[in-house]
Amino acid sequence: MVDVGAKPITHRIARRKHAYVCRRRSLVRSGAADIAPGRPVFDTAIVAGVMAAKRTSQLIPFCHPLALEKCNNRHRLRPRRERVIVVRCRVEVRHKTASKWKR
Repeated sequence: MVDVGAKPITHRIARRKHAYVCRRRSLVRSGAADIAPGRPVFDTAIVAGVMAAKRTSQLIPFCHPLALEKCNNRHRLRPRRERVIVVRCRVEVRHKTASKWKR
């Protein structure tokens, strides 16, 4: 691991977007909620996404454990293409970094 003891605290944001294509019969639109028959799929996916973000240091080798400040997951059906689900995740943290890269 890299020594980050003398590094300043920085604010970092990570974003990711992905689109999934489903079979038409897999999803049913019910008012404002997009759910599969009898199951809150999007709500379950949001919980799973937050749990995965919190375990990043256990899943990626040599990753420092970081205390997340925010983790937002959004899922929606793409307009005019009901077979496509767009998933967006945004995570924020303030922590010391070993990176020399500037943005």
